Amino acid sequence: MGKGHTVTKRSALVSACVCVAAGIWSDRLASAQPPLTVYQTTLEEPGQLTREISTETLLSILATHSEPVFDVRTAHEYAIAHIPGTINIYEKEVDQIAALYPERSTPMVLYCNGPACGKSKRTSEQLVAMGYTNVRRYQLGMPVWRALSQTVQTDMPGVDYIYRGDRTAVFVDARTPAEFGTGTVPGAVNVQQGEATAANDDGRLPFTMGGFLVRGGDRVVLVDAGLGEGEMMGIKAGALLESLAALGVAPDDVTDLVFTHLHIDHIGWASADGRIVFPNATYRCAPNEWEHFMVDHRGDEAAVLEPATERFEHWTPGDTIAPGLDTLATPGHTPGSTTLVLSSGTERVMFLGDVVHCPVQLEDDEWAALFDVDPDLARRTRTALAKEVI
Repeated sequence: MGKGHTVTKRSALVSACVCVAAGIWSDRLASAQPPLTVYQTTLEEPGQLTREISTETLLSILATHSEPVFDVRTAHEYAIAHIPGTINIYEKEVDQIAALYPERSTPMVLYCNGPACGKSKRTSEQLVAMGYTNVRRYQLGMPVWRALSQTVQTDMPGVDYIYRGDRTAVFVDARTPAEFGTGTVPGAVNVQQGEATAANDDGRLPFTMGGFLVRGGDRVVLVDAGLGEGEMMGIKAGALLESLAALGVAPDDVTDLVFTHLHIDHIGWASADGRIVFPNATYRCAPNEWEHFMVDHRGDEAAVLEPATERFEHWTPGDTIAPGLDTLATPGHTPGSTTLVLSSGTERVMFLGDVVHCPVQLEDDEWAALFDVDPDLARRTRTALAKEVI
């Protein structure tokens, strides 16, 4: 009995050592796992009824056609740009999907306009309530898909809309220079494979961060002042003064420098090398905008604006800046974000600043910007603005 008892103890001791060693080895294995790439990540939001998939998983699904992927945005948005190989289902989404795939175990994926878009969440939850058991979401959506340099498809109604209605779009013709020379879309640029960086540098792929010039009577008003000399997110800037000179306007001629808001890419030419750039201008912004950037959250913006402190005046929402140029409070992107409304007779132009970054934001209130200080307020502001301008 004694020997048997001793063997049992030794067996237990060996087993314990094996378990501890296995635990240590498991921990080491876990810690040795490489970090997830951006293609493998998801939002990992807690409390969601349906699971997310990563970009890597979505690419695999699309390549193998293993299950349907539904785009639950509007038909208009889908036509302008969508993930190739996906199916657009917008109105009565649940009924349409149930008609197409009545089997409740059918695997499927839904996506929309990214992390801030609730449409894919709501639709997936409704499908689960109907008994569907394998519904997943690509919640990263179109913004991340684009950011990861994935291809999007534009259908002919989208091309027509962009060509006729979006004056900011640049059409890229990737054919050979010889083919390009035989005729192309008016205003298109020729960019060959491998030329993207060169096209950014030489102006074929423009990205403007400047301002708007308004002249009337004895007033020369500059709305926003670009980034200044420098670079932001790989985009080179610094041509604002040259652009003004091409219009016959020198810095001394500007009477008013009006800021829609005080983010760095809208105030860059307020000063240069510690001196104000527009010496005869009155600088203007909303009072709560000044409070936010110059008092409560001082940063790069404060350094640019500091030399012009004595030249600043603040308005009350609704004030008139110059004849025909009025202020309209549109907060959310920043606390004092303001739209400038230029009126002449029955015509109006609205300088939105960053209230809206893309026209589609006026049509779908679930499109959001990463840099909004108060996303919920920004959405309400866009919704109210859309009712007025659309």
